[in-house]
Amino acid sequence: MCKVAPDMSEIPNDSTDSTFQIAWASLADLSYQKNWISTGEANRKRDKELEELEVRKYFFVVPHFRRKSSNDDSKVEKDMESRFAQTKYDVFRSAVMKSSAFMALLTAGVAVHATLAKLWVRTALLWGLIVPLYAGYSLVASRRGIWKRLAHYRVVLLFLLGLQSASVALAEWDRPLPTAGLLLLHTTFVNNFSPLGVVEIFFVTAIGGVLPYLILTFALAIWRDETMRLDFLLRDQLQAQRRKLKVENEKSEDLLKSMLPQAIIDSLKRHEPVECQDFQNVTVIFVQVCDFSVMCSVLPATTIVQLLDKVFQELDRLSDLLKVHKVETVGDVYMAVSGCPHEIANHADVAAHFAIAAQSSILRMRASDVILPQGVKGRRLSAVLGEKSLELRIRIGMNSGRIRAGVVGLDKPRFKLFGDTVNTASRMESTSEPGCTQISEATKAILGPEFNAEERGLVEVKGKGALRTYYLRSYNVMETDDSKVQESVTIKVVHQKGERTRSKELLENVPQSAPGNHLLRRAAGNALKELVSAVPAQEFQIRSKSTGTGHLFEHSSWKDWVDMKLLLVSSSSKRPDMLARIEADKVEYKRVTLDRRIFFSRTLIIGWHLMLAFTALLDFAFQIPYSDWEQYRLGVQARTWGVQVCGWVHLGLLMDKASFDHRGRLITVGMLALEGAAMAVLDALIFGNDTSFFMLYGLYVLFSKNCPMRARLTLCFLSLTEWAVVDTMLCDWRLQQRAFEHVSYTTVVLLLTAAGIRMQEHLDHCANYYERHVQRQIHDISDVKRGNQKLLSMILPSHVVQMVSDGISPIAEDYPNVSVVFTDLQGFTAFSSRISPMELVELLNLLYSAFDEIIMDWGVHKVEVIGDAYFISSGCPVEDTDAVFTADEYAMRAVEVALALQRVVPSVCDDNSVQMRCGIHTGNVIAGVVGKTGPRFHLFGPTVEYANRMESTGLPGKVQISDRTKQWLDRGGHDYIFEDRIVEIAGQEERTFLVTRSKARAARKIRTELAMHRHVSPHAYVMSAATEASEIV
Repeated sequence: MCKVAPDMSEIPNDSTDSTFQIAWASLADLSYQKNWISTGEANRKRDKELEELEVRKYFFVVPHFRRKSSNDDSKVEKDMESRFAQTKYDVFRSAVMKSSAFMALLTAGVAVHATLAKLWVRTALLWGLIVPLYAGYSLVASRRGIWKRLAHYRVVLLFLLGLQSASVALAEWDRPLPTAGLLLLHTTFVNNFSPLGVVEIFFVTAIGGVLPYLILTFALAIWRDETMRLDFLLRDQLQAQRRKLKVENEKSEDLLKSMLPQAIIDSLKRHEPVECQDFQNVTVIFVQVCDFSVMCSVLPATTIVQLLDKVFQELDRLSDLLKVHKVETVGDVYMAVSGCPHEIANHADVAAHFAIAAQSSILRMRASDVILPQGVKGRRLSAVLGEKSLELRIRIGMNSGRIRAGVVGLDKPRFKLFGDTVNTASRMESTSEPGCTQISEATKAILGPEFNAEERGLVEVKGKGALRTYYLRSYNVMETDDSKVQESVTIKVVHQKGERTRSKELLENVPQSAPGNHLLRRAAGNALKELVSAVPAQEFQIRSKSTGTGHLFEHSSWKDWVDMKLLLVSSSSKRPDMLARIEADKVEYKRVTLDRRIFFSRTLIIGWHLMLAFTALLDFAFQIPYSDWEQYRLGVQARTWGVQVCGWVHLGLLMDKASFDHRGRLITVGMLALEGAAMAVLDALIFGNDTSFFMLYGLYVLFSKNCPMRARLTLCFLSLTEWAVVDTMLCDWRLQQRAFEHVSYTTVVLLLTAAGIRMQEHLDHCANYYERHVQRQIHDISDVKRGNQKLLSMILPSHVVQMVSDGISPIAEDYPNVSVVFTDLQGFTAFSSRISPMELVELLNLLYSAFDEIIMDWGVHKVEVIGDAYFISSGCPVEDTDAVFTADEYAMRAVEVALALQRVVPSVCDDNSVQMRCGIHTGNVIAGVVGKTGPRFHLFGPTVEYANRMESTGLPGKVQISDRTKQWLDRGGHDYIFEDRIVEIAGQEERTFLVTRSKARAARKIRTELAMHRHVSPHAYVMSAATEASEIV
């Protein structure tokens, strides 16, 4: 058993309210209805604004968030900037903590050396300011709370870093042989690991004045800041798109569930056959809003639609809570069933709980005016209705027994119920008093003792005679303890045979000789497959478990260890599952960024060699050729052939995209190695083994993203080793000591720069990863929206589909002079009981396909199919091609459709006991969309109710029209043979007419014009199959 109700122990024992029952226990909780503006509206608005954001640059330098469609600052831009600044502090916390601790240890060693060398100013600056600040950064970053608060006081960090930069510059120049090593280290630290903005970083590092290196590291800072902004924006956009996709998927599922039960949807998705079934014990429920047609003449159209929508929303909530299956809504009638499609032992008890909670909900809604809190033209809804002696009430009818249920319809497959049990439940509702729940004797017999059912007596029911009925009042609170009430709320599921076994048995009992069986089964199967395929399959992102991704890092090599140590990002960005996804995405990332990587590599090579060409001009500025011409000549050859020629060959080899993609890494590593060797010779012969060229070469290698980071670090290590060997051979021990200091500084600078570049590349990969996922989500959303449009086109008229998709609500329109047609098959219930469930479904599909073809031929609208009855409107909705038609022509088309339907019935059923009864009335109607999860386009008003009475008081095999419809036919000159009659409707005698034969010559001409303007259906293959099936008749 499966409990779906709240804990009844919370109900107070001293409660004397006879309606406390389930409503008190939140079944009828209306608090959620007081807030009509959805809490998700703000999120949807923000998500829409996020889609308009992009990352731009002020003066091609400073990245910032900006809206695409406006140049004015907006709240969302300021919010993004604030959140990005906070996020940047979180991202850099780990990097600042580790790098500043390393810098504190390094500068402490430099301070010890300065103390031993008796450089007191340098010592004071190092011990008094520089080392404590580095240690302070590390300590603050290790405390998450303090570090977050520091994000709100960025000016403090900016001041401290600026002061530290000035102190480092003074400390470097206060020595016998001034160098820029420590200043380069500090500049590298600020550029790569400080959470400041681009402009702030520039002002802090500009104090040192190391211009060449400043330009390169500042370019890296701009690049990283832009990438981080893209990554941050795309993460938000991805989450927004996921929320949007989730909403669209929920819409699709809700639309599909409004047409088919979940069990049938699951079977179709498993590609299992779906057959009609017999259910021996169910309780069918009908709910109708009392005096709704009168309300339609009192309230505006939008108010009517809103009122009915809120009532149905509450009934939907209760049906979901109690697992009562909503079958359909027709106008102001709500139909549901308990015990189908899932068999339930206590179906009558569950239905009774639903009815009691529904009556209690309506009572509370009426008392609190929660349906329309804004009122009607400034007045309360209850006051407006009270002037006409009206109030919001419902009547409910229930009956228990045996039914047949299955999916029928080729154009619009729906789950339908058939059988006398359904008809009796409908009669229970129609003969009930307003505000009451009337149940049949069959339901009373199986109802639990905790329910208070009061005998009403014998009630005359059309087609049934006198039936003994009961009013379900409430609970026997004084006689029944809480445990019994709780037990009745507990749904007792009946365990059944497996779906496959039952389907197999049904298939074995299907007669194979029936005409058209194979064709109809194929058409029905295609219709169901198309219906389910309209909902795109959701892709669930399965995150790797720890056992699935841990091996990637538990058994990693030293290369991976070095790579992880260089990746100084937050721990959330280094999660094993995240790194595993990034690693698996490398091939796709390289493919989609191929053009960008080619452009960057070519630009880097050209820039590098242009800079080397510029340095050649310095030879003569410093009169280098005049010192040793032969040595200079060898250096020029090394520069020309080893650097320039290799560089241009390198560029030429990378010009071909295929070559770059397949052999670019090998080519780049080889050429960089050759250029490194040539740079060592050049620097030794011309520039006296100056470390600046090795620094520039190291930066050039590190920026060569086409190579793995490990290969780039190896090349930098080899170049520094070459420099140290050459310097040892050329210099004495004092200069060698200074060379060691240079190598140490250069090594640390290159390592810190490598860590910054590794962070940048990781963020760039993440940004690209999220960007592709955003595009994929957008594509998925488009697919789901197309599926929703497809499903909506099966439910709603074409002009309403887009309005529903755009979220327009309420959708309500007034239509004048609409001809409404109701049909009913008399004797069909008895006829259907004599055939098998499979034959019933095939017969209905055959009948519906023939009916739909007639309706499409005449250009009228099928509002709803209620079992074996059709609800049709002519003149509502109005298509573009209908603009030339008048009210009399709409009435003529309604009559022609009714006559055509009657001609089809005998040939399909092949039984004279089954005859169609039709009723038509013309008048003004209100048309609107009701329902959020399963929207329906319905017609409301006295015209609809009068047309229904035209059908119920008609004769089998005849079309009965009202006097108003007759007047429109006469006004248009449409020639028919009428039979005058008087019928009693609502206690009054009314004049009606029976149409026996059509003599209207204009009918054939109008039908031809409609056929010429018919649009091609999006479900052409289903309708073509339906057409073939109708031709069997």
